[in-house]
Amino acid sequence: RWQVELVFKRLKSLLNLDGLRAKDEHLAKTYLLGKILAALIIERIHLQLIRQYPQPFTSQERPLSYWRLVELLADQTRSMLRGQITLERILEAFPQLLRYLQDEPRKRVCQRAQAQAILSGFCGC
Repeated sequence: RWQVELVFKRLKSLLNLDGLRAKDEHLAKTYLLGKILAALIIERIHLQLIRQYPQPFTSQERPLSYWRLVELLADQTRSMLRGQITLERILEAFPQLLRYLQDEPRKRVCQRAQAQAILSGFCGC
């Protein structure tokens, strides 16, 4: 049950699942199904990354932040739907992005802005 709670917490925080804007039953259903579809796409990409780059996911010294990865993939999924940056470019650049997705060994430093700056350079923004 705890795993299910964590999934919903992640969906609410990263995919704004709790921000239901529709009042109409059919629109609400469409909104929720779209969010679930995005979550499934993100999970599939996550599994692909684990297969392709297993080491960062099992590192004891500097583990990959699943939260940051999901956030990156959620941003990318939104951009992909809007037509900005392609998934292939993120997958291609994943080894270079690792330092921005992993937790610091000691003191946490917010690196989200740095990663977004790199991604902005990819899409020419």
